[in-house]
Amino acid sequence: MWFRVRTLLGSLALQAGGTVAGAVVVAVLLFVLHEDVPMFQTPSLSGVWTMQVHTDESVHAPFLDMTLWYTVLIAQEGTDVWGTGEKVYEDSSAFKGPYFGTDRTRFALKGTITKRYFRSDTLVVHYVEEGTIAQSSTVEVLRVQRRNQQLVGAFQTTAGDSSGAATWVRGRHYPGRQ
Repeated sequence: MWFRVRTLLGSLALQAGGTVAGAVVVAVLLFVLHEDVPMFQTPSLSGVWTMQVHTDESVHAPFLDMTLWYTVLIAQEGTDVWGTGEKVYEDSSAFKGPYFGTDRTRFALKGTITKRYFRSDTLVVHYVEEGTIAQSSTVEVLRVQRRNQQLVGAFQTTAGDSSGAATWVRGRHYPGRQ
């Protein structure tokens, strides 16, 4: 009887030791690979972006089917991002064309990157835009795609209780840009 108990305890100790050793090996590998393997790195999003938002739903009819372009400057530290943006172009039923100088509405943004190891990383940003008539608050949830060159997702805003699609691309890319 005691022989069986000792054998069982010895077997459990060996299994537990193997499990602990395996966990240590995995932890060391993840620590070493964290900086060298893209899958483990936080995406680098700092730089100039063009944000395009297309309104699919709104309680304010003139906002329906409206597309706006913004130039956005992003800075990043770890998973935190912040920056500024300006509306540079509009295509709507009320107006189609570029904005210049004081006609450009501006905003400051803050956001956080959520690192995902087996899916696209996500960026959630919030900004308050100083519109020509009123302030509006917007949240965008975006997936990081194409080796950190594109962000794709959706937005919701208090401007006309609107929502729709949002796409960001690196650089300055909007109609009328020369």
